[in-house]
Formats: sequence, C-alpha cells, structure tokens
Amino acid sequence: MNSTSRKRGTPRILVTSEVQVPHVARMIDPTEQAAESIYANSISRAQIKDGSPTPLSTSRTTVHFQPAANSKRSRTAPSSWSSAFVGFLERLCSPHPFGVESLGIWHDEVEQLAIPELLTREQWQEAEGFIQYLGEQLAANNSLTGNLNWAMFHFVAGMRALKTVDFLTEVDLALRNLLTVLHVALCSILVFENSRVARILADRPIPSGAVDLIEDKVRSMEGGEVRVHAFQQTRADASTQRQQLLQCVVLGISRLDVRRSPAAHGFYQQLVLMLTSVMAPQVRGTLAEAHSSVLVNDLVEAIGPSRAFNAASSQAEEIVHALLLNVIDVHSRPAAISQGLVQSAYAFLFTRHSDAHVRRFEQNSLLLLLLLASQPEAHSPNPYLAALANLRDVPEGAPSVDTRVPFRKLFVRLVQETNAIEWSTLFHILLTRNEAFCTYVLARTDTDTLVEPLLKYIGLATALPLPASASSTPAVVHAKPPPSSKVVAIVPESGVKEAKDKEAAIGNSSENSKSARLWQSALLPFALSLDTIPYVHLYLWMDIILVLSSDTQFIEQLQRTLVEFWPATPQPMHKQPLSLCIAAEMMRVFQLNIMLIRDSYIHELSLGTLVNILNSSTLISTAISQKLLKLFEMILKRHTKLIDSSHPSASEQMELSVYSNTLSAFLSLFHRLSYSNNPHFIYCMLQSRQVLSTFRHSASDAVMTRALQTAAALRVRIAYFHARVAALANPQERDILEMIGSVIISEPRANSFHVDFSSMLARPSRWSAFMLQLSWELILTSPLTIVYETDSRLLKDFEHSVL
Repeated sequence: MNSTSRKRGTPRILVTSEVQVPHVARMIDPTEQAAESIYANSISRAQIKDGSPTPLSTSRTTVHFQPAANSKRSRTAPSSWSSAFVGFLERLCSPHPFGVESLGIWHDEVEQLAIPELLTREQWQEAEGFIQYLGEQLAANNSLTGNLNWAMFHFVAGMRALKTVDFLTEVDLALRNLLTVLHVALCSILVFENSRVARILADRPIPSGAVDLIEDKVRSMEGGEVRVHAFQQTRADASTQRQQLLQCVVLGISRLDVRRSPAAHGFYQQLVLMLTSVMAPQVRGTLAEAHSSVLVNDLVEAIGPSRAFNAASSQAEEIVHALLLNVIDVHSRPAAISQGLVQSAYAFLFTRHSDAHVRRFEQNSLLLLLLLASQPEAHSPNPYLAALANLRDVPEGAPSVDTRVPFRKLFVRLVQETNAIEWSTLFHILLTRNEAFCTYVLARTDTDTLVEPLLKYIGLATALPLPASASSTPAVVHAKPPPSSKVVAIVPESGVKEAKDKEAAIGNSSENSKSARLWQSALLPFALSLDTIPYVHLYLWMDIILVLSSDTQFIEQLQRTLVEFWPATPQPMHKQPLSLCIAAEMMRVFQLNIMLIRDSYIHELSLGTLVNILNSSTLISTAISQKLLKLFEMILKRHTKLIDSSHPSASEQMELSVYSNTLSAFLSLFHRLSYSNNPHFIYCMLQSRQVLSTFRHSASDAVMTRALQTAAALRVRIAYFHARVAALANPQERDILEMIGSVIISEPRANSFHVDFSSMLARPSRWSAFMLQLSWELILTSPLTIVYETDSRLLKDFEHSVL
C-alpha cells in the first residue's frame, strides 16, 4: 500500500485529467464500401476461391499510424515490445477492406510473435498513449476490417479445442500470443464510453466461406480434427462472441492446471489479468454506473452451468473454486519438462520459494476473486458471491468431484495472512456469509491461532502516542508497526489540536465523521499508531471479533482459557480469562473512540463486541466492572449535557441519538449481569447506585423511554441487594460478596440480551458499494497488478459515499 503523505480531503488515487486522444479522420473510398458489402454478406467457399479480394490486410507499408502533431501523449510503443508485435497491432487496427488475406494474419503470423509472458504495470503505463491510440483506430475501423471479431473468433475456437482435450496438452503458443493481442485490443477500446464499446463489440456475420477455408487449413495440422470441431462449435453457439470469450476465460481459469508446465502457469496469470482488465473501466465511472458495463453484465449474468462437476454447479462456482485453491496452495512457476535432472533440482530449490513470484500469483488470484464477488447485483444475484456463500468443506486428499475446498487449509492461510487486508476481506466475507465456514471457524479457533493475534493487531492499530514535550515535537508511538506498514508524516501537537477542534461528533460517519477514511490520515487527532493501517482493515478485524462473539459456546470457551499476562490499561491483567481480556481491549478502544477518533463504525463494533462478550460472562473482575461503570457514567454525562442544550445543532442531535442507543445497551447489559453470577459487578453497582437516578430525557425519545424502564427495574434490583447488605452486622467486602453469590445461586437466570450489531459491514443495501470500491482500491494500489487507470471517479468520494 503505497500511501505515505496523503492529506485529509484528497483522494487516495492520484487523479489526472482524462487524456483526449485526437481522432484521426478518414475518408471512405469505394474500395472500402465494396469490402464492407463482402464482409456483411455470407459467401461460399467457391466464391472466395474464384474471387480476387484486395490484398490490403497483410500490407506491411501502411502509414495510418503517424502521430498527429497536436498529440499530447506519446504514441510510441514501449521499447520492450518487439517490432513484429507492434507491426502486427498496427495492421490489426489499420483501416483496410476485409479480404481473405486477413486470415493469414492469425495463422501465419501469430505463432511468430515475440510477446513477453506477462507485461508489468510499468510497461502498461509506458504503453498507455499507444494503446489509447490503437483504440481510436480500432473503434473507427473495426466495422470495416472485422479483425477484432476474427481475433475473438479464433481465441474462442482455440479455447474450445483446449477444453475438448480437458487442458491435458501443452498450451498452444499461438493461443497464448493471441490472448496478449486480445488483451491489448480490449484495453484499448475499454477507455471509451459504454455505448461506444457496445458498438465496437457488436457481432457481425462471419463469412461462412472464410471459415470453411480456415477449417481446410487446420484440418491437415496436428490435432486438426479437434480444431475443426471447435470452429464448428463456435459458429453454432447462440451466445454472442463477447459472451463466448468471457465464458472461455472463466472456463480457462477454472480448468488450467498451473502445476503442469510454465506455459500453463503463465497462461493462467494472463487470463486472470485479462479478466481484471475487462472490469477496469468501472473505476472511471461512479458507483451508480459500476454495473452498466456491457462486458461486466455479460460476466455476471451470462455464466452458464458447469460441465466439469455435477449438474447443480455453475461456471461461477468453478472459477471461485479454482481461485481459492490457487491462493490456498501457493505454487511457484513449474520447471520446464525438457530440463535435465540437475536443472530441475536447481529450479525446485531456488525458484520454488521465490517470494515475489508466488506473491504476485497469489495476490492476482485473490484480488480477482474479491472483485468478482463485489460486483453490483443489478438484475440478478451475484453468482460469484453466492458461490462463496455456498462453499462446503472437503477432506484433504479427496478427489475433486465437486466445487468444495478443504476448510482446514483455507483457515490456516487466512489466519497466517490476517495482517493483509485482502485476506482479511476474504475472511470477513466467508465468516459473515458462509454458515458452514463460520461453524468451522467457531469450532477450530483457539487463543493462539486467531483471537490473540487479532486483539494484538487491534491494539497496535489503536495505540495512543506518548505525550510530546513541546508543541514543535512530533508525536510518536510506543508500538512497532506491522511488517507491511509504512510510517506516514507525523503531526506536531499544534496540528493535532487544530484537527481535533475540527473533528465532527460521533454520528452518521458517511456525512460527519472526517476520520472515516480507508487510509490513515496524517491529520487525524492522535492518529491510530500514526502508521498506514487502513481504517477498513481495523473495521474488518473488529467485525470478525464481533461475529465470533455472537456465539455463546464460543464465549464459554474463551472463559475457560486463561491468559498469563495481558497488557491492559491502566493496570495489566494476570491470569484472567481471555473473554475478559477482549472486554478490556474493547473498552479501551470504545473510550479512545469517544474521546478522540469519533468514528461511528468503531463505536458500534466495539460496543457490540463488549456487550456480547460480557452478556455471557460470569465472575467478571472488579477492575472490569469499575471500568464498565465509568464508561457508562461518561456517556451519561455527555448525554445530559446535550439534553440541556437549548438549540442543538444537527451533529449534536445525531450524537445525542448515538448516546441514547449506547445508554440503552449498557442498561440492558447491567440488568442481565445483575441476575448472573457476577458478585463483583453487583458490588460495584451498589457503590455507584446513585448514577442510575440522574437520567434526563425528552418526552419524544422512545429509546430513552425504554432505557428508563430498564433503569427502574435495575434500581429495584440494586435496592434489594442494598437492603440485604444493611441487614448484615458490620459487613466486610468478603461478606457482601458471599451474600450476593448465595442470592444469585438461588434465583433463576435472566434472559440473554444481544445487541443487533453483528456484522456491521455486511448490510445488503451497502455491502456491494463498500466492497466494490475497496476491491478497486486494493487493485490500483497493489504493485503486483497491471491494471492502471489515470482517472478513478469511483474512488474519489470513497469516504463520503461509503463510509
């Protein structure tokens, strides 16, 4: 995550003005008009053989790619691209009438192209101007040449041929090269508006005689019958060519065995990156326009049934299954089969553990999975999100007869990568939407694997800075950042105070909380660790804890787990249940948020976890009880102050509503604890019973009306214990605790109380908007992906539109 000095109010993605590529005007001559009629009408094989089409398509002397004088961006191809590849792209997009000689491009030249296996992001940035220029030419000339349609036709037929043999053979070099050509061509036209893209990708009739010539040519090649059958399948398919193209890409990602050969490994990565690039135009639109892309609609809605597994599965489930398996089982690039024993051993020892290569392979697959699952559900449910929700466990080593994944391997990887936001996002999706996986996590989780690491990450992200000795001295932190973090600009105390004065009240974070940022703001008062730990990552960590805390049996397990030492504030905790350690951490975050951060999501997540944990806890310690009552008193004082305000502002009214809900949740929790085995808490309530009589509320506040009813019942309960204490002769603390314990044992337990805060980030109405923008933020800021956009309207207002 490369963000080191972002200021408040500025977008996280550097945005420049949209590049306007000059459109090269051309004159239609009679030769082109005649060629258009030839392309539009179906002709026979004999007519093509007897005719004499104009051989312009293979001309190597076209002059249509001279840069215009007023061009502001270089139209020069990247230096890393071979001259043969550049010349091929120029002829692909140049204006020329269609002829039979066009077929020679795909059969005679593609195999000779020297195309790099994977283009880096730097190469794509270098080629941006050239690719946009190609797009202008292709948009103007494809109706005449049809070369883009021919390219898609050949690619689909090639993928069908591979599917016929179930991807058991080596990936054809020509097909891999053709994929790169298509990748460049699609990237060039995807910069246009959606209606223009639809016109460019519109299907046109393919001359049947031309296809017959192709079949005659490939029939004599090795495996020719398979290829001829693939061409015939492509022609007979009722789907549009672009739908067939996307289905073949999805199928290729699902079926390719990346362990088989270097070609299969590289081909898989190109398919993944191509599919990501197809969706890249989303970031140039707004959130409302994110689902309007022609190709994205095809990708989400035109995914057919699976033919690999049982009839009930779909291609969406296949690709989700494949992407998950490829991120669970990290692979390096396989060695070439032709290598000798020594070379193969060397490659295994020294390239198998190439961190950069493995990381790129893994992250590209994971980011594509998140992007597919976050697509808006415009007309029908998202099949990829449904596939994640319907995943089921399978024993390790079992044959792949269904779209199932080994939960054990998946859980181990998720726990290992908790510090990575993309992995935490996947963890959150599975935990909140997949009941089977959530059940597995609840049964599998112990203190060392997940809970304690999450608490430590949350504590690190919300660590307070040490007080500075002077206003010019920058604030520092006493906690080390995680390995993947980078320290941002540190704010002097003067800047901290100024920013703190401007901080909005706790309320609707989408409108008032300036601290709701995907990235850490350098001007945030007493910034969270002053490190680039994203707010969203903190939300995900806390929401995972919240979801786990909603299970009563899980809380009971935490109560039986003792922690030798926990660095709680103000006093460390020794040999305390893990449940109380979580409660102490949530109270610290809750108080920090009330006083400094003032973020509504953090408020709800910490309060929900605190209530769920303590609601099922027994024998709560005196320190936890006193801290809990102090938080209640602090909220009550702030609530009373706002009630006394004669003309509260809109933000104050919003803050008052938050405090009312918080007090109501606290009182319900206190009432529950007064009937459970918590004598220390009841003893602390006896000492602070006067707080319950200081409520003041407006008559129209329904929430506080219910809270007053709960407070009245709680006062009766505390008064009963006070009367029992008064009957004791010279009572000591031990005597009072024994009396409270004896009373509780003889009484029935009160009903359980749970706050409705579980999974704050999974609301159906906002989930897709949240996830779509988060996924693109991760993709565009990742140094391992090649997607590059100069304008990202979708992300400009991320803080205000989503958070």
